[in-house]
Amino acid sequence: MTKLDTSKTEWDLSPLLAGDDDPKIEEYRKAVTEKVDAFVEKWRDRDDYLKDPKVLREALDEYERLHAMPGLAYDDLYFHLRTRVETQNKDLTAKLQLAEDFALSIWNKMQFFSLKIGQIPEDVQKSLLRADELKTYYHWLDKVFRAARYKLSEKEEAILNLTSTASYSNWVKMLQRFISKEERKVLFADGSTGKANWEMLSSLAGDDSVKVRQAAKVAIEDIQNKYVDVAEAELNSVLQNQKVGDELRGHKRPDQHRHMNDDIDSDVVDAVVKTVESRNDLSRRFFDLKAKLHKVDHLAYSERAVGYGEATAEYPYDQAANLVGEVFQELDPDFYDIYSNMLATGRVDALARKNKSGGAFCISIGPQHPVYVMLNHTNTMRDVATIAHEMGHAIHSTLSIRAQNALNCDYPTSVAEVASTFMEDFIYQRLLEEADEETELSLRVGLLNDLIASCHRQIACYQFEQDIHQGYRQKGYLSKDEINDLFNARMEGYLGKHAEGSDNFWVAWPHIRNYFYVYSYASGILISKALQSKVKKDKAFISKVKEFLSAGSSKSPKEIFADMGIDITDKAFWQEGLKEIEQQLDETEKLAKKLGKI
Repeated sequence: MTKLDTSKTEWDLSPLLAGDDDPKIEEYRKAVTEKVDAFVEKWRDRDDYLKDPKVLREALDEYERLHAMPGLAYDDLYFHLRTRVETQNKDLTAKLQLAEDFALSIWNKMQFFSLKIGQIPEDVQKSLLRADELKTYYHWLDKVFRAARYKLSEKEEAILNLTSTASYSNWVKMLQRFISKEERKVLFADGSTGKANWEMLSSLAGDDSVKVRQAAKVAIEDIQNKYVDVAEAELNSVLQNQKVGDELRGHKRPDQHRHMNDDIDSDVVDAVVKTVESRNDLSRRFFDLKAKLHKVDHLAYSERAVGYGEATAEYPYDQAANLVGEVFQELDPDFYDIYSNMLATGRVDALARKNKSGGAFCISIGPQHPVYVMLNHTNTMRDVATIAHEMGHAIHSTLSIRAQNALNCDYPTSVAEVASTFMEDFIYQRLLEEADEETELSLRVGLLNDLIASCHRQIACYQFEQDIHQGYRQKGYLSKDEINDLFNARMEGYLGKHAEGSDNFWVAWPHIRNYFYVYSYASGILISKALQSKVKKDKAFISKVKEFLSAGSSKSPKEIFADMGIDITDKAFWQEGLKEIEQQLDETEKLAKKLGKI
């Protein structure tokens, strides 16, 4: 395999804009406004497209072209990315807000179209869904028809869109900014002391050294205690915002809106939640194993991510990127080509640096807009897996964009974590193949850390969300003590005695502000386990995996997987994925005993 070009370690945003003050910003906005206004002028007061499939096809083609228009969201994407690498730049934050305001104004102009389609009488809906002219848009139309009963009037929808920043976003951003500014003096792994921000503290809480972990724990708890009263008010406002929306729309349960947006049946999500909860013995057993490895009776809640062993091999970015490339090439040449092109064209911001936000992500917003990935590579083995994880998202997005029109190219959250965890697992397998037994044990503990965090931990979080939404609706307000009681109960459910000290750890957990999406981590892990198993048995099955990755939202997840011979409505399917995790745990315990570690 040819060595990859990894010289570009910062984003090249020139395909979007030439700079923060590029005059094309106004040119793009003017062009978008003109085209959207022309669409509104042509279709807003007509009703023939609500009856005639040929006219509806014409309207849908024009609507699709608007979504595929170059420049539609260049400024929004550009400033979103710029603010992630310059988090303290208030000028960029202001420009991002203006870009978001413009995008919202455009959406408010366009939303009449889907709202009017949703109001088509049911008998006409059935006729339109049978029309040959509309086959390309069948699933999009079906989703609009199903969601219509929960939609408000155009003016009411616009009001909710316009007030969402004040009623929701500003609350969440406020708390995040408070916490991100905090620093505390702590002990580092090399024995030195110094100040660490929130991202660094979270990493230090999983350090091998007990003293380092303890210092990080004290610092984290101090920050959380400082802001717990603010978080109480913020979270109650978030809960009220969701309650109001549900009541206006007629949703019967707090998570119904999420399931509809994710194009997945509530029964399927409920099956995932119940199946994972029924095997919380696996997560408790894993934490018992980690405690034995560390020669302690139990781990504190803040230590839940601690690894084990001497997997200290460093993987500089160039080496890590090439290793991931080798694995992608073996899986499928298309995966490799997409990956190598992203590296070579500056679509990856790879290295940690001052004022850059922590974590990693992939962002894709549709045709004519590049896919970008952010990493914070620090040369660890875990960072190698992170490259594969985020590039899994990028490959999924790229294949969907290539295969689908602009209305079908996005994929729902319910399957968003399948490609990422699929790719990540194959990287772990490569690392395991190259490791000696001591390193293998460390890697296996790390792999189980990720599996348990993505599966059992996220389901515990999902259940905590259900608890606080239901509790708020029953009581009208939840005190920090009541929130803690609900939180601690769910954490104890999956951690057992290792949940000690979990008070206030909900304060900075961003997932619970993003309404019920965390089940997708568990469903993604369990689905990817099924796909991995099939590929390992038959390499030709990768073609089926590519069909899934190319499907976008052209069908429901249930239909897409049914085409692959997978029934996600069957609880037994989810149980099979958990058996894969159990096998990993069995092998890790066996190796630990062989090495005399437990």
